[in-house]
Formats: sequence, C-alpha cells, structure tokens
Amino acid sequence: MGIRAQIEKKIENKRQEIAGFVELIRDHEAFIAGLQEALKLLPKDRMEERNPDQILRAGSDMAKVRDLLNERGEALYINEILKGIGKEVNKKNRISIGGSLANYVRRGEIFTRPAPNTYGLSVFEIEVESEPNEQSQSENTEQEPPDGFGAPRPVSEDDIPV
Repeated sequence: MGIRAQIEKKIENKRQEIAGFVELIRDHEAFIAGLQEALKLLPKDRMEERNPDQILRAGSDMAKVRDLLNERGEALYINEILKGIGKEVNKKNRISIGGSLANYVRRGEIFTRPAPNTYGLSVFEIEVESEPNEQSQSENTEQEPPDGFGAPRPVSEDDIPV
C-alpha cells in the first residue's frame, strides 16, 4: 500500500469518526430539547423559596409593608398599612400600595389577602396551617346529617297540579 492510499484511509477513518461525533451531538441535543419541553410543563419556582429580602428592594414601599406586617405579626387593613409606613391615607395611595400588594398576592409571593383590602404575609398562613385546630376537627367528625336526610318526601294531594 502506498503512502497516498494510507493517507486516504486515515482521512476516511477521521470522517467516520466525525460522523459518529455528529450523531452523538444530535442525540445530546435531542435529549436537551426533551428536557426543555418537560421543564415547560412544570410550574415555575415560587418566589417564597427565596429570601424575601432578595425579592424586595430595601427601602421600597413593599419592603416597608413587609417589615410592618412582620413587626405587627398579623394581617392589616390597607389604611393601617398606609399609616404604618408613613403614607397619607388617600385614594391615590390606597390604589398604588393596594395594587402592588395585589400583584404579589396573585403571584403567590410574600403577601396574602385574607380579606378584602386586608393584607398579610404568606408566612402567617403557613404558621396557621401548622397549628391543628382540635375543636374543628372533632366537630367535623361528630356532625351527622339529620334524621330523614335524603329520604323522599311523601306526596300529598296539594302537590298534584290540577
């Protein structure tokens, strides 16, 4: 075998090797595409998992509201929130702060709305859920429907249309 034939053989081997790499790259790209499609089906990570200090800019109205709610330890009506963060209680401020809070509530981040125009922190709900209410649990198990519940009602002559 001559030198020319040996070089041509090496070129052909390298081309086959490259073809194998190209096939491997296609397989890996298909795998990545499949993972990306699966990722689209999953819900986005909730912001609650992050530290709230990272979400809210220090000194912002929302950070002040969070700090106020943390300090008080309970949900507050919007007017109390405005007073607590040093804002004038007027329609413009209620709409502004209420709208911002509602945006966080809709996304399930940091704040909750336990009642109309009343805002709390999502950590308040977590604490409430973790405390068992023994009275309500026993009431739920002991309550039964009244006697005759679901039984057909007797038909009288007054019920028949004329």
